[in-house]
Amino acid sequence: MTPQFGFSEILILALLAIIVVGPKDLPVLMRNIGKFFSTLQSLGNEFKTAFADMDATNEISEIQKEISSLKDFGKYENFLDSDIKEELFSLDAELREEILPSDKKTDGSVS
Repeated sequence: MTPQFGFSEILILALLAIIVVGPKDLPVLMRNIGKFFSTLQSLGNEFKTAFADMDATNEISEIQKEISSLKDFGKYENFLDSDIKEELFSLDAELREEILPSDKKTDGSVS
């Protein structure tokens, strides 16, 4: 929670500043205080921006990992064990042999 100052607190602080610093040096003090708070605010904003950039970078890398895992998800090799893979490859070879005419079957005789 940020502290809240009422009119009476601000008036007391102004009178105390006039007494301690003096009316001649008060504008210089207020200017320096303003510069300090401005610098503090800009550092805070820079810090916040750096953390937002780091968070965005982490989020982007997580999204890239998720995309690559989704790409791998569609590959049937990830779901099959070696026996099923061999059976599928042999079935694929048989189908290709039946569909595509091979040079091995043609022995020169016409049927």
